[in-house]
Amino acid sequence: MNLSDLSGHKPAFIIVRGDEQIMDDRLKVLREAITPILNSKEIIVDSILYEKEGTYYFLRIVLDKLGGIDLDTIVMATNLINPIVDQLDLFEESYILDVISKERE
Repeated sequence: MNLSDLSGHKPAFIIVRGDEQIMDDRLKVLREAITPILNSKEIIVDSILYEKEGTYYFLRIVLDKLGGIDLDTIVMATNLINPIVDQLDLFEESYILDVISKERE
């Protein structure tokens, strides 16, 4: 079977890209939901990643703050983020919420 036999159906690699777009959209929704509350605490959302490592999925939220970010701030931010993540319920799989600080050189 070749691509012309698909009668308008998308090839598999397009569907995979569609899944990536859906994930990008979910991460964007999450970023838009958590950024205002974190910005009010002078915390910057550096990046948000949804990754699989071994058999586990991780929702990694990387944070930064002018002058650096300490463990107490990470804990406070996690307590602010967690209910928002739970309410949005964006991911079907079970995952570990991993709120971390941006690495410094």
